[in-house]
Amino acid sequence: MEERKLQIGKVQVILRHSSPVLKAVVIVLIVFSMAALGALMWVQAGLQSQVRNMTAEAAAIVSENEKLSHRLENPGDVKTIREIAEEELDLVTPDTVLIELQ
Repeated sequence: MEERKLQIGKVQVILRHSSPVLKAVVIVLIVFSMAALGALMWVQAGLQSQVRNMTAEAAAIVSENEKLSHRLENPGDVKTIREIAEEELDLVTPDTVLIELQ
């Protein structure tokens, strides 16, 4: 059997002729490995998208939480009462003209 020796740094690589079956097995393993890496990349992209969505949702929840905390801390404050009236009851000040488009 013919051998070829290569020296790569401190590692010596010996190349030998092998059977066609072994070559086919190695090729199949390489193809399956590439397919598995592709699937992992696809899963990673999906997870990154979910993380971005959840981060945005968490930021919105934090903002809403701060707003509600402010309302609880100042329940009798005129500004707080106006905000609640405008946002939840759709009330406007007397000098405001309300135009609703349908």
